[in-house]
Amino acid sequence: MKRASLEEFSQYLEGEILYSDFRKNIRLNTPYVTRPGIQLTGFFEYFDNDRVQIIGNTESAYLKHLTPQVRENRIRALFKHDIPCVVLTNGVKEEEDFVKVAREEHVILIKSKFNTNLTINKSVAFLEELFAPKMQLHGVLVEVLGVGILLEGDSGIGKSEIALELVQRGHRLVSDDLVEVKKINDTTLEGSCPEVLQYFMEIRGVGIIDVKALFGMGAVKDNVDVELVVRLVHWNDKEHYERLGTEYQKEEILGTTLDKLTVPVRPGRNMAVIIETIARNYRVNEMNYNAGKEFCDRIEKYNNENAKKLT
Repeated sequence: MKRASLEEFSQYLEGEILYSDFRKNIRLNTPYVTRPGIQLTGFFEYFDNDRVQIIGNTESAYLKHLTPQVRENRIRALFKHDIPCVVLTNGVKEEEDFVKVAREEHVILIKSKFNTNLTINKSVAFLEELFAPKMQLHGVLVEVLGVGILLEGDSGIGKSEIALELVQRGHRLVSDDLVEVKKINDTTLEGSCPEVLQYFMEIRGVGIIDVKALFGMGAVKDNVDVELVVRLVHWNDKEHYERLGTEYQKEEILGTTLDKLTVPVRPGRNMAVIIETIARNYRVNEMNYNAGKEFCDRIEKYNNENAKKLT
């Protein structure tokens, strides 16, 4: 069960709280909404009473044709089904009838500023945000050439310094040190920064800097889709590192599989340029061109041609 802030939900709909019974939160089991048109006729079989109920112009038009007493009875029958919340769209005229029954049945009632379709869309967006799986990761999130790159690695390996140089090269910082990751759908993860840390970065030996204040709004971004993970490791001569780049490694976050590269760090390597090149190469790979595979194909073709000459 999730708790949605009643005030935040109402503000998101740019509406007003008509009745709340002094409650500050809405208890919800699902991010879905429903329009209880058929329930207002008295049919409640298969009724999804755990959803936010949205009353729009169609439901209002039906209620207009009922006598005042029948209208109140139909509304009351709906409100008695332990529903979490009712939202009236801007076209509903029977506001007083709903408020009266809401007070007697202790049901949260909100009036939206928007028409029915927009109210549904905004309600679903709000609830999907609330129910989206989330987690926090240690790392740095940057947007480089439109690619959201999550930099991972041991503390002190230089993630923040790399991000700072990327900012100086015209790219954007999303979050330093702690990244909030949210699952939007089965294939999309959105990364952002905890509000308390937003725009700040720690540079060892310097201290805390405000990236927005130093470089302007164009140097920061509130959120970005996480597309690629770059794991930074200390250079080890005994380790084998990728030389061709024909395939990405994989990393799973919140059940979503992301492409990943492991990049060794040592003095003399311009890591910001390397990360920028990774972003460019990633975009080229998306257009079905892989330089590593092209190189292997060319070498194979060259070897085959030479083998024919020898025979």
